[in-house]
Amino acid sequence: MRKLVMLGMVLAVGGFALIGFVPVEADAAQVAIHSGGVKDQVTTINTGDEVTWVNAAGSHVIHLDFESPPETHPYHMLFTTSTTLKFSRPGTYPYTVYVGTQALSHRGKIVVK
Repeated sequence: MRKLVMLGMVLAVGGFALIGFVPVEADAAQVAIHSGGVKDQVTTINTGDEVTWVNAAGSHVIHLDFESPPETHPYHMLFTTSTTLKFSRPGTYPYTVYVGTQALSHRGKIVVK
C-alpha cells in the first residue's frame, strides 16, 4: 500500500511538473476574404500572434500585398486556400487583397500591440 501511495505522489508531482513545461502557443486571428471585401478591415493582435487569411471567395488565387511586410515576409504573396503569417514585432501592417482576376482591391491592416 505504501508503494501505491508513493507512486501516486510521484505521478501527481510529475504531472504538475510536465504542465509547467508545456510551451505557450501563440494566439491566431483569421481574416476571411470574400469577393465583396475583407471581413475584418482592421485586425488587432498581440506580438507573437499569427494571422491566417482564408479564401472564402472561391477564387482560384488570392494576391496579398503588404505596404511594408512584417519581418522577413515577402511584400507579395499568392495563395489558393489560406496563408498564415506570424507577427513578432509591434506595428501597423497595411495590406491590399486582390481576389482572382477582379479589378477591385480590398484594403485591411494588421495592428500588432
